[in-house]
Amino acid sequence: NMTLNDYDSLKKELKILGKRKKERIIPLTNSLTMLFEKYLDLRSKFLDNNQHSYLFITERGKPSYPY
Repeated sequence: NMTLNDYDSLKKELKILGKRKKERIIPLTNSLTMLFEKYLDLRSKFLDNNQHSYLFITERGKPSYPY
């Protein structure tokens, strides 16, 4: 359930919630940051970013879910 606000491209970090609601900051490599940026570009072509704030979505624009 990560949101767009959990990704910080300037700091190259991803914020996630771990066990017991503990916030963790994950540093991202340059190559991973570039992949995130490409993903967000593609995402914006298919979905208005203001439609909802989830970072990862399905083909239909719904929030992704765990398998």
